[in-house]
Amino acid sequence: MLQPGIAFLEEALRLNRKQSVALLGMITAVGCAFVVYFSADVKALDTLDFWVGTFLIFVLSTVQIIIFGWILGIEKGFALAHEGSVIRIPGFYKFIMKYVSPLLLLAIFIMWVATNIFGLNLSTGEASYSSYVKDLFIEPNAVAWLSILLIGLVAAFFAFCVDLNPAYKTANPKD
Repeated sequence: MLQPGIAFLEEALRLNRKQSVALLGMITAVGCAFVVYFSADVKALDTLDFWVGTFLIFVLSTVQIIIFGWILGIEKGFALAHEGSVIRIPGFYKFIMKYVSPLLLLAIFIMWVATNIFGLNLSTGEASYSSYVKDLFIEPNAVAWLSILLIGLVAAFFAFCVDLNPAYKTANPKD
């Protein structure tokens, strides 16, 4: 399960296998220790799970399909996807990946935010903020804020790794 992270650290920081495993193991241990230390009411685990496992994973998939279809370009994306592959993606998926998927993901995301973040009940029209929003802004919870800080620190570390590596930089992404 951690193999993509190990491969990323090896490539981005030019580490050998043992070093990348040790670094990722340390990051994982810090995250696990954080959850264990703040295990009362399962607030840390619940907050991390919601914002990373539910919210950010959806944001990531939406960003990826937009990058694939619009920034990279559907033709170049398909050429890269087919490079070295045995099975080819059928051509009709070009339209789906460029237009249907981003629109559908954005529509679902807007409805999800309305119902799960702002608590809009579509049957009654009533709204009340979710506990995750309340924990951060209405009735601030220190553990929830520390969980968000941990997410931010890990994201900043990986962004820093990407920024360090000149192989990830390109003047024109359509090249």
